[in-house]
Amino acid sequence: MDDAFEQAIRLEARNPTALFWRANSLFSMGRTLAAEELIDRLLKNDPINPTALMYKGVTQLINGDLEQAQQASERSDALGYPGGRIGTSLVATRRGDQVAGEADFVRGWGAIHSAFSPQDLGAIYRGVNGDAQSRAMALAIVDSRSMDPLAPTMFLYLSQPEKAFAAFQKYKTGLSDAFLNFLWLPTDWSRYARQHPSFQIFAQQLSMTAYWKKSEWPDLCRPAPNRGPDAFDCIK
Repeated sequence: MDDAFEQAIRLEARNPTALFWRANSLFSMGRTLAAEELIDRLLKNDPINPTALMYKGVTQLINGDLEQAQQASERSDALGYPGGRIGTSLVATRRGDQVAGEADFVRGWGAIHSAFSPQDLGAIYRGVNGDAQSRAMALAIVDSRSMDPLAPTMFLYLSQPEKAFAAFQKYKTGLSDAFLNFLWLPTDWSRYARQHPSFQIFAQQLSMTAYWKKSEWPDLCRPAPNRGPDAFDCIK
Protein backbone atom coordinates (compact mmCIF):
# COMPACT_ATOMS: atom_id res chain seq x y z
CA MET A 1 0.00 0.00 0.00
CA ASP A 2 2.83 2.41 0.84
CA ASP A 3 4.43 1.78 -2.55
CA ALA A 4 1.14 2.61 -4.30
CA PHE A 5 0.80 5.89 -2.40
CA GLU A 6 4.40 6.83 -3.09
CA GLN A 7 4.02 6.00 -6.78
CA ALA A 8 0.88 8.14 -6.98
CA ILE A 9 2.69 11.07 -5.35
CA ARG A 10 5.65 10.67 -7.72
CA LEU A 11 3.30 10.77 -10.69
CA GLU A 12 1.30 13.72 -9.37
CA ALA A 13 3.06 15.52 -6.53
CA ARG A 14 0.08 17.75 -5.71
CA ASN A 15 -2.59 15.07 -5.80
CA PRO A 16 -4.61 15.76 -2.61
CA THR A 17 -6.04 12.26 -2.38
CA ALA A 18 -2.64 10.59 -2.57
CA LEU A 19 -1.10 13.06 -0.13
CA PHE A 20 -3.93 12.67 2.36
CA TRP A 21 -4.04 8.88 2.42
CA ARG A 22 -0.28 8.55 2.52
CA ALA A 23 -0.27 10.96 5.46
CA ASN A 24 -3.04 8.95 7.12
CA SER A 25 -1.09 5.71 6.71
CA LEU A 26 2.04 7.28 8.21
CA PHE A 27 0.07 8.77 11.09
CA SER A 28 -1.56 5.43 11.91
CA MET A 29 1.90 3.87 12.17
CA GLY A 30 3.13 6.57 14.55
CA ARG A 31 5.19 8.53 12.05
CA THR A 32 3.48 11.81 12.78
CA LEU A 33 6.35 14.09 11.74
CA ALA A 34 6.46 12.56 8.25
CA ALA A 35 2.66 12.70 8.07
CA GLU A 36 2.64 16.39 8.95
CA GLU A 37 5.04 17.18 6.10
CA LEU A 38 2.57 15.69 3.62
CA ILE A 39 -0.39 17.45 5.24
CA ASP A 40 1.50 20.74 4.91
CA ARG A 41 2.12 20.02 1.22
CA LEU A 42 -1.56 19.26 0.75
CA LEU A 43 -2.69 22.43 2.54
CA LYS A 44 -0.27 24.58 0.54
CA ASN A 45 -2.25 23.72 -2.58
CA ASP A 46 -5.63 23.16 -0.96
CA PRO A 47 -5.84 25.39 2.14
CA ILE A 48 -9.54 24.78 2.69
CA ASN A 49 -9.39 20.98 2.78
CA PRO A 50 -11.34 20.27 6.01
CA THR A 51 -10.02 16.77 6.74
CA ALA A 52 -6.44 17.90 6.16
CA LEU A 53 -7.03 20.79 8.55
CA MET A 54 -8.33 18.33 11.14
CA TYR A 55 -5.08 16.38 10.83
CA LYS A 56 -3.08 19.58 11.01
CA GLY A 57 -4.83 20.44 14.25
CA VAL A 58 -3.92 17.08 15.75
CA THR A 59 -0.27 17.37 14.68
CA GLN A 60 -0.11 20.84 16.20
CA LEU A 61 -1.46 19.40 19.43
CA ILE A 62 1.30 16.78 19.34
CA ASN A 63 3.79 19.61 18.75
CA GLY A 64 2.45 21.39 21.84
CA ASP A 65 1.08 24.41 19.98
CA LEU A 66 -2.42 24.58 21.48
CA GLU A 67 -3.35 27.86 19.79
CA GLN A 68 -2.55 26.60 16.30
CA ALA A 69 -4.22 23.28 17.08
CA GLN A 70 -7.36 25.14 18.10
CA GLN A 71 -7.39 27.31 15.00
CA ALA A 72 -6.87 24.45 12.54
CA SER A 73 -9.50 22.29 14.24
CA GLU A 74 -12.05 25.13 14.34
CA ARG A 75 -11.44 25.88 10.67
CA SER A 76 -11.97 22.22 9.82
CA ASP A 77 -15.37 22.36 11.51
CA ALA A 78 -16.26 25.68 9.89
CA LEU A 79 -15.51 24.22 6.46
CA GLY A 80 -17.95 21.39 6.98
CA TYR A 81 -16.14 18.66 8.89
CA PRO A 82 -17.51 18.57 12.46
CA GLY A 83 -14.97 15.87 13.31
CA GLY A 84 -12.60 18.80 13.71
CA ARG A 85 -14.28 19.32 17.08
CA ILE A 86 -12.45 16.23 18.31
CA GLY A 87 -9.30 18.35 18.11
CA THR A 88 -10.85 21.31 19.91
CA SER A 89 -12.06 18.92 22.61
CA LEU A 90 -8.52 17.70 23.15
CA VAL A 91 -7.27 21.30 23.36
CA ALA A 92 -10.01 22.35 25.79
CA THR A 93 -9.29 19.34 28.00
CA ARG A 94 -5.58 20.15 28.00
CA ARG A 95 -6.46 23.69 29.10
CA GLY A 96 -8.70 22.41 31.88
CA ASP A 97 -11.97 23.56 30.32
CA GLN A 98 -14.08 20.44 30.71
CA VAL A 99 -17.34 22.17 29.81
CA ALA A 100 -16.08 23.09 26.34
CA GLY A 101 -14.18 19.80 26.15
CA GLU A 102 -17.35 17.77 26.69
CA ALA A 103 -19.42 19.81 24.24
CA ASP A 104 -16.82 19.44 21.50
CA PHE A 105 -16.26 15.75 22.30
CA VAL A 106 -19.98 15.09 21.81
CA ARG A 107 -20.13 17.14 18.62
CA GLY A 108 -16.93 15.75 17.12
CA TRP A 109 -17.45 12.06 17.85
CA GLY A 110 -21.17 12.43 17.18
CA ALA A 111 -20.31 13.21 13.56
CA ILE A 112 -18.95 9.67 13.17
CA HIS A 113 -21.67 7.12 12.42
CA SER A 114 -22.09 4.92 15.49
CA ALA A 115 -24.61 3.67 18.04
CA PHE A 116 -23.30 6.01 20.73
CA SER A 117 -25.87 8.71 21.47
CA PRO A 118 -24.95 12.27 22.46
CA GLN A 119 -25.85 11.32 26.03
CA ASP A 120 -23.54 8.29 25.84
CA LEU A 121 -20.68 10.41 24.53
CA GLY A 122 -21.16 13.01 27.24
CA ALA A 123 -21.07 10.28 29.89
CA ILE A 124 -17.90 8.82 28.35
CA TYR A 125 -16.19 12.21 28.40
CA ARG A 126 -17.11 12.65 32.06
CA GLY A 127 -15.83 9.14 32.73
CA VAL A 128 -12.47 9.98 31.19
CA ASN A 129 -12.12 13.19 33.16
CA GLY A 130 -14.21 12.56 36.28
CA ASP A 131 -14.32 10.40 39.38
CA ALA A 132 -14.40 6.62 39.79
CA GLN A 133 -18.20 6.45 39.66
CA SER A 134 -18.30 8.40 36.40
CA ARG A 135 -15.62 6.15 34.94
CA ALA A 136 -17.54 3.00 35.92
CA MET A 137 -20.69 4.34 34.27
CA ALA A 138 -18.77 5.21 31.11
CA LEU A 139 -17.15 1.77 30.94
CA ALA A 140 -20.54 0.12 31.28
CA ILE A 141 -21.77 2.13 28.28
CA VAL A 142 -18.81 1.18 26.10
CA ASP A 143 -18.91 -2.46 27.24
CA SER A 144 -22.53 -2.60 26.07
CA ARG A 145 -21.49 -1.33 22.62
CA SER A 146 -18.21 -3.24 22.19
CA MET A 147 -19.09 -4.18 18.59
CA ASP A 148 -19.51 -0.53 17.60
CA PRO A 149 -16.86 0.99 15.28
CA LEU A 150 -16.04 3.65 17.88
CA ALA A 151 -15.83 1.28 20.85
CA PRO A 152 -12.07 0.60 20.53
CA THR A 153 -11.34 4.33 20.57
CA MET A 154 -13.66 4.95 23.49
CA PHE A 155 -11.87 2.18 25.40
CA LEU A 156 -8.59 3.98 24.67
CA TYR A 157 -9.97 7.21 26.11
CA LEU A 158 -10.98 5.30 29.24
CA SER A 159 -7.46 3.83 29.68
CA GLN A 160 -8.56 0.31 28.82
CA PRO A 161 -6.03 -0.69 26.15
CA GLU A 162 -6.56 -4.43 26.51
CA LYS A 163 -10.28 -4.02 25.87
CA ALA A 164 -9.54 -1.59 23.04
CA PHE A 165 -7.18 -3.97 21.24
CA ALA A 166 -9.46 -6.96 21.83
CA ALA A 167 -12.52 -5.15 20.44
CA PHE A 168 -10.59 -3.91 17.43
CA GLN A 169 -9.45 -7.44 16.57
CA LYS A 170 -12.42 -9.55 17.65
CA TYR A 171 -15.15 -7.53 16.00
CA LYS A 172 -13.04 -6.07 13.17
CA THR A 173 -14.22 -2.64 14.25
CA GLY A 174 -12.49 0.67 14.68
CA LEU A 175 -11.74 3.00 11.80
CA SER A 176 -8.01 3.51 11.32
CA ASP A 177 -8.33 7.26 11.79
CA ALA A 178 -10.54 6.75 14.85
CA PHE A 179 -8.25 4.27 16.54
CA LEU A 180 -4.68 3.66 15.37
CA ASN A 181 -4.01 7.38 15.01
CA PHE A 182 -5.21 7.97 18.56
CA LEU A 183 -2.44 5.78 19.92
CA TRP A 184 0.06 8.57 19.27
CA LEU A 185 -1.51 11.57 21.01
CA PRO A 186 0.15 13.48 23.89
CA THR A 187 -2.53 12.39 26.36
CA ASP A 188 -2.25 10.27 29.49
CA TRP A 189 -4.58 7.60 28.09
CA SER A 190 -2.75 7.37 24.76
CA ARG A 191 0.62 7.18 26.51
CA TYR A 192 -0.72 4.49 28.83
CA ALA A 193 -1.93 2.42 25.86
CA ARG A 194 1.30 2.52 23.89
CA GLN A 195 3.37 1.69 26.99
CA HIS A 196 1.04 -1.13 28.05
CA PRO A 197 2.37 -4.69 27.56
CA SER A 198 -0.69 -5.58 25.48
CA PHE A 199 0.42 -3.10 22.81
CA GLN A 200 3.50 -5.24 22.12
CA ILE A 201 1.24 -8.19 21.27
CA PHE A 202 -1.26 -6.09 19.34
CA ALA A 203 1.47 -4.48 17.23
CA GLN A 204 2.88 -7.87 16.32
CA GLN A 205 -0.50 -9.37 15.47
CA LEU A 206 -1.38 -6.45 13.18
CA SER A 207 2.09 -6.63 11.54
CA MET A 208 2.84 -3.12 12.76
CA THR A 209 6.15 -4.31 14.22
CA ALA A 210 7.09 -5.97 10.94
CA TYR A 211 6.27 -2.74 9.11
CA TRP A 212 8.41 -0.67 11.49
CA LYS A 213 11.36 -3.06 11.15
CA LYS A 214 11.11 -2.92 7.37
CA SER A 215 10.37 0.79 7.04
CA GLU A 216 10.97 3.14 9.97
CA TRP A 217 10.12 3.11 13.66
CA PRO A 218 7.45 5.42 15.11
CA ASP A 219 8.55 8.80 16.39
CA LEU A 220 7.82 7.71 19.97
CA CYS A 221 9.08 4.10 19.94
CA ARG A 222 12.41 2.33 19.53
CA PRO A 223 13.37 -1.35 19.16
CA ALA A 224 14.43 -3.20 22.31
CA PRO A 225 16.36 -6.21 20.93
CA ASN A 226 17.62 -7.11 24.41
CA ARG A 227 14.05 -8.25 25.19
CA GLY A 228 13.38 -10.06 21.92
CA PRO A 229 13.44 -9.59 18.14
CA ASP A 230 10.07 -7.85 18.03
CA ALA A 231 10.21 -5.98 21.35
CA PHE A 232 10.13 -2.20 21.52
CA ASP A 233 9.87 0.65 23.99
CA CYS A 234 7.68 3.69 23.61
CA ILE A 235 9.65 6.41 25.32
CA LYS A 236 6.84 8.77 26.27
